[in-house]
Amino acid sequence: MLLQKGSSGSYVTYLQYGLKIMCCNPGSIDGQFGAGTYNAVVKYQNLKGLSADGIVGDGTWGRLKTDITQVQQALNNKGYSVGVDGVAGPGTYNAVVRFQSAHNLSADGMVGSATWAALRGSVTPTPTPVPNPGTPTNGTVSSALVEFVKSYEGFSATPYYDSVGVRTIGYGSTHGWIMNRSSVTVAEATQALMEEINSMAAQIKGNLDSKGVSLTQQQFDALCSFAYNCGTGALFSSTLYKRICAGVRDTSLKANFEAWCHGNGQVIQGLLNRRREEFDMFMYGDYTRNL
Repeated sequence: MLLQKGSSGSYVTYLQYGLKIMCCNPGSIDGQFGAGTYNAVVKYQNLKGLSADGIVGDGTWGRLKTDITQVQQALNNKGYSVGVDGVAGPGTYNAVVRFQSAHNLSADGMVGSATWAALRGSVTPTPTPVPNPGTPTNGTVSSALVEFVKSYEGFSATPYYDSVGVRTIGYGSTHGWIMNRSSVTVAEATQALMEEINSMAAQIKGNLDSKGVSLTQQQFDALCSFAYNCGTGALFSSTLYKRICAGVRDTSLKANFEAWCHGNGQVIQGLLNRRREEFDMFMYGDYTRNL
């Protein structure tokens, strides 16, 4: 998959619908990749922490498909029958418009925070931390964490370079046997993700044990997500990790999570969103993508 300025056809149309649904308005939906579509692609790539080159390769396309799949699933849950294939077209777009009209929302076909809140039933209140320490981790990540990471990384069947120039394939894999592959299936990418993240989990558990630190599964999962995205070296050297190992378990940790949102010296919105979601996971056990 490669779409760029000058491209045309049905895939550009699908791209334009998808961008608009994700609040990156390309202007006319005409199947022509022009300046409006280019600017919308760059905006989307910046929001998602992808290389903002305005070119739609497998990385950007895979991430957009992941986002559109979530919209389609939410629409189906609300009784709007649309195909759940991650490909946006007039059917998905018009279903969003109908849903918005029925819920007294601005019927622009763009799924912003108000539309997401309605699709999910209501605005999610700020959770209150519970004193129950929860279930201690056994040193491997939960299935909920795997799905969370998959939703953030997006799937790419072929290699691409991320926003900071790292060669990546599958669900954000950058190491291991999968890097020798020119293409992978979803099942292979999931296997590689689980192997890589649980390898990191073992390092984290060993380090925590050496310090006499015990974490619940949700707390451990949040750190494993952070490490999968930033690396175990970054985790171990971070103020975030040092404060957690010192026993801090309050909302002041949010700023320590959010500090890790930069790429090439710039704040990347997609990374900031992920850090905020990881904080919610650590504090509240919330594995739902809300940003």
